[in-house]
Amino acid sequence: MMMMKKIEMVFFLYFFLLIPVVISQGAPPAASWWGRVTINGSASSNAIVEALINNVVVTNTTVGAYTSNYYLLDVPCTNGTNVTFKVYGVEASQSGRICSQGVSTELNLTMNTTANGVACTYAGGCTSGFCVDGYCCNEACTSANQDCNVAGHEGTCTSTATTTPTTSPGGGGGGGGGGNVTTTTKITTTTSGITTTTAIPKTTTTLIKTTTTTKPKPPKKLEIPALPTVQVIGIIVGVVAVLALVVFIFIRIQAAKTTEVKPMAT
Repeated sequence: MMMMKKIEMVFFLYFFLLIPVVISQGAPPAASWWGRVTINGSASSNAIVEALINNVVVTNTTVGAYTSNYYLLDVPCTNGTNVTFKVYGVEASQSGRICSQGVSTELNLTMNTTANGVACTYAGGCTSGFCVDGYCCNEACTSANQDCNVAGHEGTCTSTATTTPTTSPGGGGGGGGGGNVTTTTKITTTTSGITTTTAIPKTTTTLIKTTTTTKPKPPKKLEIPALPTVQVIGIIVGVVAVLALVVFIFIRIQAAKTTEVKPMAT
């Protein structure tokens, strides 16, 4: 029983001691570089530093992330590999270091920013401080259809909008008026180094004058609305009744005069 416990303990220690050895052998020790960064002769406290092998970024950091005003890069590389260093995407003067695994080396990096029109990765790598569409620009292009003159890379914001003249179909035969023709004129203006292009549509329209003669309407005749038959009959009956009443009253008056009582003789 004691022998079984000893065998289990041996296997237990062997297993857990072997894991770190396997892990350490799977990942080669990195080579470390650290130091200050100077850009255009001035010390930088927040520049982005990158380490590249075969033009591929393998690690990056920011000045001050390790300690104030210093950078620290642990580069996973094999012995003898060439390591390139870039500051804000611009190759530092101290590039081309040979990898030595497990070795920490002080390396102060210096870099000068690039001029307008040069390819860029970060705005901090441009002298003007603007990186537009991958090229250093002398201004910030604010419009969505502007870039930093990709055609010539002069470093100025230029409109990329394109316009095509359009023509609407004209009218039919008979010498009638033609259709509207729309033309586009491009006006380029430059203000404080900013060049903009504005498209102004110009429309020419042919108008046809039409004369219309309106005849005066004849005056309306005065029309008396016809009364319904029932109303007509009612009016006639009323008139007859009034006339009968008048005649009756007249006869009664005449009868009264004829039958007046004469006074008796004494």
